[in-house]
Formats: sequence, structure tokens, C-alpha cells
Amino acid sequence: MDSDLTQYIVDAKPRHYYPGAGEYLASPPLITTTGGNGPNGGELKLDVIILSMIVIIVIMIILCCYRALTSPRGLSCDLARKGWVLYTTKGCGYCSQQLRTLGGHYQNLVVCGGNAGKSSADLKCEDISGFPYWYNTHSKEERLGAQSYHELKQMADN
Repeated sequence: MDSDLTQYIVDAKPRHYYPGAGEYLASPPLITTTGGNGPNGGELKLDVIILSMIVIIVIMIILCCYRALTSPRGLSCDLARKGWVLYTTKGCGYCSQQLRTLGGHYQNLVVCGGNAGKSSADLKCEDISGFPYWYNTHSKEERLGAQSYHELKQMADN
């Protein structure tokens, strides 16, 4: 004990003995295996920390995968692959709402009105009675009006 006291005086820093660290330290160690006021008689086990970190990582991976499966961008790709073309017009609130449902963009988009109106071989803008208008180039199916996320998902799955 005398050498410990001498070391304390030489360093001029307050030091305390921490049983978990097995030595005198100026501050408590971040992780100890004994001592403290933990639920298991003061023991903080490293395997519990590692297990907790693994659980957190697994949860994060699951959330990322779920987000990718339910994202509007993934839905947009699925709709385009199935042959769905979205016809909209400028100044149409329902068209803006439909684009927001799709994440703000859609690759098979035709904006009708003025000089911006495009035509496809199957359908011309002047033939459309209302907007937004969905047309499937494969099945020739048509949908009029803004579709909910659930309805768009059904269109992509069929």
C-alpha cells in the first residue's frame, strides 16, 4: 500500500482503486467486469453488449429492406416494367398528388397540354377524357383518376 500512496502523491492526481480494473485509476473504467451497481451483482458482461449490438444491426437491416420493398421508387419501377404509362396535364392537382404518391417522379410519364403534349402509338393526349390517366401498353387496360398506393401496388402486381 505504501507504493500506491507514494504514486498518488507523486502524480498529484486523485486516484481511486477500482476492483474491476485491478488498479488505481483517476476515473472509473468505461467497461468493468466486476464492481458497480449492475443487476447481476455489479457485473457488466461484454457478451450482453455484443448481443445488443447484433440485435440493433439486424433491426436496422430489416428496416432498410422493408423500406426498399415499400418505397415509391420501387413501385414506380414495377409499374413501368408492367407497361403502365401515366398521362398528366399541367396545373392538375390530382396529377401532382399522383406523382407525390410515386415519390415525385415516374419514368413513363406523358405531360399533355400546350406544345408539351406527346403521343404514343397507342394513345393521343386529345383522346383522354380526364387526368391523371393510366394506360397499360401491354394489356390495354385503362385507369382514370389518382390511384392510391394500394391500388398502384395491385396494378404493379398484376
